[in-house]
Parts: sequence; C-alpha cells; structure tokens
Amino acid sequence: MNFPLDAGLAARPVSQLKGLELPAALSASVSLLLLVSFVAGLRLDPSRLYGPVGQDAINLIVGLPLLAYSIRLARRSSLAGLLLWMGTLLHLAYSHAFYVLGTRATALLPVHAAVVAISMYALIDLLFEVDADAVKEAFGPRAPSRLVGGFLAATALMHLSWWSADLASAITAGPVSRLVEVLEPVLVMVALLGSGVLLWRRRPWGFVLAGLLLPKAALLGFTRVATAAMAALDGVAINPIQPLAFLLFGTVTLGLTARYLRSIERPAASLPALRS
Repeated sequence: MNFPLDAGLAARPVSQLKGLELPAALSASVSLLLLVSFVAGLRLDPSRLYGPVGQDAINLIVGLPLLAYSIRLARRSSLAGLLLWMGTLLHLAYSHAFYVLGTRATALLPVHAAVVAISMYALIDLLFEVDADAVKEAFGPRAPSRLVGGFLAATALMHLSWWSADLASAITAGPVSRLVEVLEPVLVMVALLGSGVLLWRRRPWGFVLAGLLLPKAALLGFTRVATAAMAALDGVAINPIQPLAFLLFGTVTLGLTARYLRSIERPAASLPALRS
C-alpha cells in the first residue's frame, strides 16, 4: 500500500537519493537507545517519573515508527519522507536535551546524551546536504506557504507571550537560573517564528525548515498530553484545560503537516534535493 503523502512511491526504484547511508545508520542507533531509555527508565525509578515516562512513551509509540518509515520513504526518493525524517530527529534531540540539562542525573544520563548527540549529528548531516532551492521548486506555487507560515509564526508569538508572563512571575518570586526554562523559547519558538516568516515570503529555507518543524511541533503537542496523563496517574493535580489545548494543537499541526507535505509536486529523485 502506498503512503498517502507520496502516491507514486511503488513505481520508483529504491535508493535513488544518495548521501543517506550515514544518517540512516545513526538513526538506527538512536532507535536502539530509545528502547534502552524507556525500559531502563521504568526499572530505575518507576515512581515520580511521569514526565520522562510520558515523553518516552510518545517517542517509542509514535517517534520510533515515524523515524523508521520516514527513512524508508526518503530512501525511495520521497521529499516528504526526507523532511519528516529530519523533523523526527529534531524532536528526539530536543526532547532528550531536557533530560541532560533539566532533570537530576541518573544512570541513563549517557544514554540521553547519546540520543541528543547522535540525533543532532544525523540531522546536521542531512541539512548540509539539502538543496533548499530545489526543495522550494518541488513544492510548486500551490503550496500553502501563507497558511503554514502564518500558523508557525502565530504559534511562536503566542507561546513566547505565555513564556514571558511566566518568566515575569518567576523573577518576582526569586532568581531564575534553570537553563531548561529557556530551551523552548530560545530554540523552538524562535525557530518557528523565523521559519514562518521565511515561508510566508516563500524563501527556499522556509520550505525546508517548515517541513521539519511542523512534525516536531505536532509531536511536542502530543508529548505534553502524554506527560499530563502520566502526571494525573501519579496523583499530581493538573489543569485539564492544558492537555486539551495541547491535544488540539497537536491535531491541528498534524493536519497542516499532511496538507503541506501533500503539496509537493515533484519527487526528490527528479531534482537535486540532496547535493551529493
């Protein structure tokens, strides 16, 4: 059965895109580390781990199959698969950065650090090979650049306003020194804002960055829902509006991701989407 994002997949020969061997091998090692992180994490400290367990569950149930399938698509010359692959790597690196920088050290610290390092190396390897002008050409004039670009920019501005309000409250209560509290606004939200503006203006790198940030944002929304669910099971009082809002955000972002990637008009095999 053909993947709906790439209807002509079966008719194309495998591995027309070159330069994927190293990031594919690195991604395979990340998959093994995800399994180790989830299983060992439950055994090391099954209590008060609702954040890591919820996040690891999403990475295992959603992230791992998405990583494997996007690699398969990319190796069959699917540009949608290539963008999904990079977005999944970004999500895995970002989610595990919180374990390295923001939680207490455990025996799994080397595993989490390895996931961050290997995922980022594979992502950077792919990004250095991407021809942004060719990616823009593949989407064509019917791509929903204004819709997706406006959504990304609006999402970033909304989250930055919430974060600014929370930071102001925290500062009045005392000094703020947690590095993890600035990861999301500095890294993710600024990236969403920048890619949204670039895509709105139909700049080449806007098409690339939007393609990898959309699935990352969708996974972020569903991860927050899973984390809230695990917290509730652990007896922590939560505001039910927050997980519902993140569920809505993840669902809307997932729909936009599908619409955006389905607007690709040319396969990666017919243009130099990768330089090598």
